[in-house]
Amino acid sequence: MHQPTAVAFDGYYFTLKPNIMNHFKNTALKSVATLLCILSLTFISETASAQSADDMPLKQAEVMPTFKGGDDAMMKYLSESIQYPADAKEKGEQGKVYVGFVIDEKGNVTDAVVKRGVSATLNAEALRVVNAMPQWTPGEQDGKKVKVEYVVPIYFKLK
Repeated sequence: MHQPTAVAFDGYYFTLKPNIMNHFKNTALKSVATLLCILSLTFISETASAQSADDMPLKQAEVMPTFKGGDDAMMKYLSESIQYPADAKEKGEQGKVYVGFVIDEKGNVTDAVVKRGVSATLNAEALRVVNAMPQWTPGEQDGKKVKVEYVVPIYFKLK
């Protein structure tokens, strides 16, 4: 008998435990299950390859996106926009929340996600502020505006 285990993992995963696989002793069922797995993987592969390279954000571009007004303006925006959550203050929560996002071809912030967080409340506040950012100047590659991935650390510190 297998004991359940705790898994700390971000992303998608699956497991097939031996006691589940024992249900497939019948060869016909095993063949059908194998065929379904192959078809699923083929579909996923075809879907992934159907995305053009233009749709994928770059990690580095010839001209990186910039917050209008530069880094100082971004720091000012963050300091004026962040509202330290009351329950985080009461619990003494502080630290850096790293928020990853994409600047699209129009300079909009999209696909914001916490890359490394501190707590649910501080993570939510960091995401709120990033999602509310004004338009950026988009990045460029070969003279064309492109999507670019970006990561910003947002500091929460109690005084």
